[in-house]
Amino acid sequence: QFKNSHPLGIITKIVNIESKIYNTIDRNKENTKAQFTRDSRKKAHLTQSELTDITGLGLRFIREIEQGKSNVIC
Repeated sequence: QFKNSHPLGIITKIVNIESKIYNTIDRNKENTKAQFTRDSRKKAHLTQSELTDITGLGLRFIREIEQGKSNVIC
């Protein structure tokens, strides 16, 4: 695939591949945090609303964390 390609084109393809891998890993990491948060809350038999009362965090904040959003606003 890279045999007759221009060196700059090869580098661009490699960077694109690395970027896709990085983004996948980053999303998986966020999903793991979201899953951990959700599972921990459920093990404690708490609703999201009850968790907000206990922690003082906003309901939107809890929801966004559990949805795996990376740009959560405090």
